[in-house]
Amino acid sequence: MIAAINTITQIWVSERAIAYSGDNSTSANVAQLPKQTRFASAHSKTIYNNEHRRFQLIESSSRVGFCGVLRVGLVTNNPIAILYRMVQNGVMSRPREFDRSNSVVIAMQLFWQRGYTETSLGNLLTALQIGRGSFYAAFGDKQSLYTECLRLFSNRTLSELKALVQPHNYMRMTDDFFEKTIFGVPQSRRYNGCMMVNTLLDSVAEEPLILAQANDGLADVEGFFIKVFDRAQGAGQLDSQHDTASLARFVMLVNQGLRVSCRKRRSDRYLRAELDSALAFIPGVFSRSR
Repeated sequence: MIAAINTITQIWVSERAIAYSGDNSTSANVAQLPKQTRFASAHSKTIYNNEHRRFQLIESSSRVGFCGVLRVGLVTNNPIAILYRMVQNGVMSRPREFDRSNSVVIAMQLFWQRGYTETSLGNLLTALQIGRGSFYAAFGDKQSLYTECLRLFSNRTLSELKALVQPHNYMRMTDDFFEKTIFGVPQSRRYNGCMMVNTLLDSVAEEPLILAQANDGLADVEGFFIKVFDRAQGAGQLDSQHDTASLARFVMLVNQGLRVSCRKRRSDRYLRAELDSALAFIPGVFSRSR
């Protein structure tokens, strides 16, 4: 960038420089010169600022160079000098590299907390620290970004579930899931509820693509519960009389109710009582009901 600006500087000077040789203190036509005039000689560069009726000698060189322009920046309004000072002062410093993946995470957290409807484009631009044009170039539109955030939230939920699977006790995963994602997180995060459940309660659920993404995400979680319950039956940890698909739907129903209670900012004691009461409907299956 510096080399490019230096080249532009030399062109700018060459177009406007007035060849001058002789004594700097004498010139018959000095008073007739424009306010900002450059003189170039073979050994020195001089700027005459008619506005202040003075010369300013800058570094000796065979050509007017970039450093010369910098040093006369205080007495000239030429655009190149101003540009260089902006670079030196950090006004035109290298832009921060845009991290799209991290921006999606930030947007997900904002949507999760505020909901789709209550999150404006302005909120997103501020949180992501980008302009409107950059936003549309990176994400298309608000709805597309929200759909991507829902997918990310769903994938993260599945990752949390997979990390909780214990082959020696498959059925404990249900208990651990609620313990970790509701009671094991900061209160501020708990109050966010579940982004997928929140979506179904938001007016944005009227948008087919978003509704489908939210339902698909919940279906994936339910499907994973079915797989784990199947493994539990295969390992003799769950009685074969239980229908694993029905158990998974029941867990999802309990989960959705608890997430709504979280959004209502219920206390730990209230939430635990809700969970215990719900799981007790199927005695002998889940850890809390045993």
